[in-house]
Amino acid sequence: MIAEDHDGLRPHGAARREAEPAWSRAVSMYTELLRAALDAMPSAPAAEDQEAFFADVIKRRRELAQDVPPELRTTEAVPVVLARQVGYDISLIRLAVCLGIETDPQRFEPTGRERTRLEEAFRDLGLGVGPAAWPAPYGDR
Repeated sequence: MIAEDHDGLRPHGAARREAEPAWSRAVSMYTELLRAALDAMPSAPAAEDQEAFFADVIKRRRELAQDVPPELRTTEAVPVVLARQVGYDISLIRLAVCLGIETDPQRFEPTGRERTRLEEAFRDLGLGVGPAAWPAPYGDR
């Protein structure tokens, strides 16, 4: 499970160190985006929401695999790609919490290990087996 606050889903923020290396601040910025998105969620997922959360994971994974519209310049595409990644990671966290799989926004880093770990955990539970269910997102090809 993720570290929770009063409403059951919003993770507690970790204390920030003043002497963090530059790579740590970058990871921290992404995890802060994840935490802010989780804070915007209305409540903790309930067990009966599993099907809806799984459908959201699949939908958002497919969005990751979509090409960015060619009319967008690189600077315009960055927020689109970032929003897709944050949305996907939030959907993974919510499904994991619903299924009782331990995770935390702090575990999400640029290497994608936490994404992969959660996807494998879902596959082990019989969810999302097959390439059609899990199309390759950016950087996973």
